Amino acid sequence: MESWRALCSSIILQKRLFYNFHEIGNLMLHIVNRLFRMTFSHLCMHVSLFSTSFSHLCTHISLFSTLLSFFTRLSASSARLSASSARLIASVLILLNNSTAGW
Repeated sequence: MESWRALCSSIILQKRLFYNFHEIGNLMLHIVNRLFRMTFSHLCMHVSLFSTSFSHLCTHISLFSTLLSFFTRLSASSARLSASSARLIASVLILLNNSTAGW
């Protein structure tokens, strides 16, 4: 009878240990799963932040390119205006020279 009780006690103890290990395994799995989700969420946040920063940088580059194009066109217009002004001044000087040449 005593060996029967010892056997039952041993079986019950083994079952408890099995369930305890099973619970510990589930708990560890839950922790790992939670950490993975948190890490993945954190990674996604950084990717989103990088994407936003990159988009912001591209906006600044586009703005700089537009301003550079504007000033290039302005410079070309200014150069054409200067050339026209120089031709006009030369024409006026030639006319003045021709009109005073007879005196």
